[in-house]
Amino acid sequence: MDWQQDFPYDHTVVDLLLPGVPGEADIQQLLRDTEEKLKLNACSIEQSLKDLQGRMGEHWGGERPSSPTEILQWFNPRNPSGLKPVATGHQELLEFYRALQQYLKAEENREEVVLQLLVNISYQCGVCFPSSSPLASRQSSPLPSLLCTVREESAPELQDLWEDVRLQLQRHLLKKLEPAGAREGEEGKEVKDEDEEEEEECEASRVPKRILCLQQLLFLYPESQVLARYQRLRTKAVQALIQTAQAGSPGAGERGFQRLAAGFQAAAPALVAMVSEDLHALNAVGAEPHATLAFLNRAYLGAVSAELAALMEREVQGALKDNTPPKGKAGRRQSRSKATVVPQEPVRNFSLTSHQLGCLTGLASTLLELEQKVEELASEVGFLNCAGESSCSPRGILKKSREDPEATPGEGSSAATPDLILNSAEAVSLEFEWRGAFVELVPQMAHCVKVLLEDVCARSLQQEEVARANSAVLALGSVPQRQGIALTCLERECPKMIAKFCGDVMKEVDNLLPLAIVSRGDPLLPVRRSFVDVSARVALALVGRLQERAKEVPADAPFQNLCGLLATSIYIRQRLEHYESELTDSARTWPLGTQTHTLPIQKCWDLSSSLQDQLACYCLSVCASSLLHDAESHHWADPKPFYEDERCSFSVHMWHYFLSGVRSDLWGALPPELARRLLAQVLCESLQLLVQRYSRARPSYRRVQQVRSDITAILLCVQQLLWSVCEGLGELLASEAKSSSSLPGSSSAADWVVAAHGLCMQLLNVLVVVTAPLTELHGTFQSGPESLGVQSAQAEDEDAPPAQAEGGAPTDSEGAPSSKVEGDAPAEGEGVPSPKAEDENPGLDHAYWLAVINPAVFPEQSLRDGVSSEESCLWLLRLLGAGPCFSPSLLLNTLLHRDCLLLRTLMATSYLFAEEPAEVPPESQEAVDRFLEAVVCVLASLSKVPRVLTLVLEPYLNKTQLWDHLYNPTDSGRLEPAMLRCIRAMVSRPTDSLLRQLVTIVQSSSEDLPGSLLQHDAPECLLSKVPKVWNYIPHDARGKDNSKNSGKSVAMQALSFIFTNLPSAVASLALPVRFLFVFAEKRLSQHARQQLRPTGLLLWALLTRLCQGLEDGEALERLAARPLERGAKERLALLSECLQASVGQQRGVPKPAVHMVLQGLEERRPKWISIQLHKARKLCCKSVFERAESEWLQDKGGGVAVAAAAAAAAAAASVASASASASVTAAEASELKTHLMVLELSHRAGGSQHLGHIYHIITLNEELLWRRLSPPHVLSEDPPQDSTLSLTFDLPDGWTPSPASHFNPLTQFDHFGYDEFDQAGLSQREWAWDALLQPAYRRMSQVTFRVLLRNRWEMQEGAELEDEEKVLVDHLQDIWFPPSPGPSS
Repeated sequence: MDWQQDFPYDHTVVDLLLPGVPGEADIQQLLRDTEEKLKLNACSIEQSLKDLQGRMGEHWGGERPSSPTEILQWFNPRNPSGLKPVATGHQELLEFYRALQQYLKAEENREEVVLQLLVNISYQCGVCFPSSSPLASRQSSPLPSLLCTVREESAPELQDLWEDVRLQLQRHLLKKLEPAGAREGEEGKEVKDEDEEEEEECEASRVPKRILCLQQLLFLYPESQVLARYQRLRTKAVQALIQTAQAGSPGAGERGFQRLAAGFQAAAPALVAMVSEDLHALNAVGAEPHATLAFLNRAYLGAVSAELAALMEREVQGALKDNTPPKGKAGRRQSRSKATVVPQEPVRNFSLTSHQLGCLTGLASTLLELEQKVEELASEVGFLNCAGESSCSPRGILKKSREDPEATPGEGSSAATPDLILNSAEAVSLEFEWRGAFVELVPQMAHCVKVLLEDVCARSLQQEEVARANSAVLALGSVPQRQGIALTCLERECPKMIAKFCGDVMKEVDNLLPLAIVSRGDPLLPVRRSFVDVSARVALALVGRLQERAKEVPADAPFQNLCGLLATSIYIRQRLEHYESELTDSARTWPLGTQTHTLPIQKCWDLSSSLQDQLACYCLSVCASSLLHDAESHHWADPKPFYEDERCSFSVHMWHYFLSGVRSDLWGALPPELARRLLAQVLCESLQLLVQRYSRARPSYRRVQQVRSDITAILLCVQQLLWSVCEGLGELLASEAKSSSSLPGSSSAADWVVAAHGLCMQLLNVLVVVTAPLTELHGTFQSGPESLGVQSAQAEDEDAPPAQAEGGAPTDSEGAPSSKVEGDAPAEGEGVPSPKAEDENPGLDHAYWLAVINPAVFPEQSLRDGVSSEESCLWLLRLLGAGPCFSPSLLLNTLLHRDCLLLRTLMATSYLFAEEPAEVPPESQEAVDRFLEAVVCVLASLSKVPRVLTLVLEPYLNKTQLWDHLYNPTDSGRLEPAMLRCIRAMVSRPTDSLLRQLVTIVQSSSEDLPGSLLQHDAPECLLSKVPKVWNYIPHDARGKDNSKNSGKSVAMQALSFIFTNLPSAVASLALPVRFLFVFAEKRLSQHARQQLRPTGLLLWALLTRLCQGLEDGEALERLAARPLERGAKERLALLSECLQASVGQQRGVPKPAVHMVLQGLEERRPKWISIQLHKARKLCCKSVFERAESEWLQDKGGGVAVAAAAAAAAAAASVASASASASVTAAEASELKTHLMVLELSHRAGGSQHLGHIYHIITLNEELLWRRLSPPHVLSEDPPQDSTLSLTFDLPDGWTPSPASHFNPLTQFDHFGYDEFDQAGLSQREWAWDALLQPAYRRMSQVTFRVLLRNRWEMQEGAELEDEEKVLVDHLQDIWFPPSPGPSS
């Protein structure tokens, strides 16, 4: 491979990360680029070493290296033995040192000139001064040739002169480092008045300046001495910071431990900033990892520990004076507001108040956060591996002095030893010794924790007892917000409301948790043991009180208490499990692993399980014994119509009302997943009671309509509640349902939904057989059992009616209660159609009742089509808004469904698509902009579906004619739309990375040394004293020859770098963004497309943004590590012109310099620009997008295609079974991909917030979206209501989603969701009996049909029938109920 030796920066690593889960083309491009860069970097190193070997020439004083790679050993700054001294005259060296000394003493502020001269001599001539390390070896510029060294064993006079020069230079450099530490020490008290941008620039320039000072110090002194001096400097800064924070505590009247905690809390951010800056500075100067960790231990962690120990000792002395009561007066000195406690065996005779304990807990929490942030910073730089516990891990280790394990931090700790041990091979880790400051207070803290929590628990229980005497309703409160404590459960498993008295107690326990976490190690063990013991006892006391209150329901307390009690028991268990995970030490078996917390956790599990059973049984008993116990409604033999057939039964109406209230109670308190399951269980079990009741009903002629209206109302209620209990379309449509002869036990909500579908099909059987017109029924079933399908004699025997126990309850063959319906009612698993019927009607086995009861929302054909149907978007919308919580996967499926129909409808309904411009308040415009920004950010991250972003934005961009804004830069005087600003920000990310590297290239290539070292000219008095043998040439003399072509070579290098990394910049953009630009290019004018022919719109936008950045001086200053010189800015401006001319963006005739750069690049790399443009454009071709979408579309549509093909073939039942299995597999794969996309979005900055914002807007406008998305036949009942609704993007203060949790009694009483509960219309409903009675839709066995046929009023004895009806009845009697054969036959 040819090495382009003139362009070494082409193959540097650039921060151009692939977006999310990259596509196949992006991965291939990344692998090719990486392989090419590795090979070319190897060639670059070898060529550079060869050039360096050639440059040495005759200056080399010994044997020349045999190979270029051996040169690396000669330039190792830590192995100077390979340096060969040259003969430098003693007198010349003496005069040079004396000139330096006199020059420094003659005038002030001459240190920079001397430093610059020494560095230039070392860099150019390879002179290694005594005990120095070449500065250039720690910079990005090439290594100097270390050809000669100044002997360290020179005459004492030379050594004294050199030491005097070094000492004066050291004072200067340390003085430059001091102001930074002083400024950081004042951050605790000073109020910043400068603008934020100026502060950021100051912080950004602080680290480079510190790096430069450290590099200069390392040029003069060895690393160990530099770090030791710098450590003492930083230690003073840390001490000054802590002392200043303590003196300037913001709270008025703070004293004691409160002042101590507030001071450390104020100083912690500045300490973290100081650690971060020093880590980056030491890493930049090449410090060894163990030396850096030792530096952190001495300068920061040791200083913090020492200051904390001293301050803690002072506060302990103050507490000893304040809290020690006089003899015999301890009881009278106790405060009512603060629980003053005296330990049983105190080390010192004083006590801690609850307020002081809280301050100590706050101090511990602050120090824990500081410790965690320091660990994270050190891990980021690469010094620690915090993935697991190891010997070098600081987590869980209370380190003390190795010399005296029992010594206090002030006696033998590492903080008292300022020297660094840098040459030790022993592994060094971070040493957090601040815990030792708490050792002196261990007895007081342990006892105070015990008494405080017991006092809080007793007081809360007493207050709850008083509240219970006044009201039986349990007082609930929201779950306390726990700052800085990670949750141990998912959001869908967290309760929403808990008992207030338990919340208050657990909040106090949470507040003391940091103190228990701090108490690691034997000296602090009593505090942790006390916390563990008392928290276990408190939890048992709370669980006992919850059990007492649970026994009062329903006799003495309302049903709502059960939901609160269940949520509280779950919350206590979760908190105990969280304590266990936080306090478990991997190095030992902790008390939490024993019986201490196992018992209360198990008690919580048992209580939760019993409360769930109690809640479900209570709801079922209410339905069975109260709601459905309505003699008037169920007097089926009454010859009079029920309320003139203008309403359904009262029991059915109240059953619907009761379940709506139960849903509200469950949604408002319980964890979403548990609430969904319990509601599905209550719905299914109560529905089973209704199935049993109506399957036994034998109505009179006047009561047939009542049965029909009741079953219709029941099915409508179940259909409405299914929106709340189903998590997806698979459950709603029962596409994966399996027939079962019994209800599920403690299964998931999906299993209960499947059972509910089966019960609804049984109710539909009752409605059809019992209430259908006799003529229609006779015409369908006049053929006898053959009309139900051929069944064997064995099946007929198996379908025999179950035995009846006393009281009419169904029993199985062993006499146990059966799960089948009462009497001869059809069981859930009976009536399974033949394989032929299944093949003819796929997808209708379990959900066909939805098409019967609500054909407008669930058309029969839509149930067959499933997800691909027109109404499926409505189904997803209702599922999204009716659930108990926000489901990101369901939201993403809804957004992507049918080419983002929901989002396109939202935008089309907003003011953005208004026919006439309307005045919109600024607040509404900002709300719409926030919503559009969230939509763009979410859709732009979905690389598996690259077309979705364009599908959503295309109508708006067409209407506003904004396609040209992606081509032409925005006018400065015109405000750009929010979505375009968001897109431009995405395009700017790769260009900013390129700009940052371009600035580095220009700054590094402007001269052989950094510009900051070339600002001073050495006077002639020094230059004349430089030894002649060194052959030093001043910078001005040698710079004149090289300055002519420097601008051209830098521009060529930077231009080559841009086009080398252009494909990677394109690959770093998400596929939806690339597709948007490709699509937008087709919408431009012919003239614009002609101009874009060599690049394309996306590359045009990238290069245009890059040129704008190269010409923006302020932006370049922000990206630069150090201030840009005027020459560097001129070179960047020349680069911008060259870049514009290379792709045809420059207007007018290019400058001669631009022509020279382009011509020179073409000569050295023929057709290089065209090749790289072609590579970049290949990443935006059609095949890239098609490959990305192929897997997604295959998973989304593969199951439907397989099922359709199998249905068309109808070869055999095995084919149907295989197709069903393929459909399920495809659905699972699609769900998995959706979860992966949600996971990818959640890990992006702001991804979860954007999804939540979109969800809030959709649920806020759910009713309007339902009406806009509904086909005309769905809204035929009441279309004028649409005019009363308006789309809003403003989220009211305090607004929460899940409108189903807000129970309005008046609305729920006469509404099914958004539809009115029209009871009079139930009797006027028209039924398509022909469709219901077709053989393909009968789901009954012969036994079921016979039982239901007997319940018809015409089959009852004494029924008054007309002659025609009597003929039909007799015929059905003869066919379906033939007389039993007698003995004679």
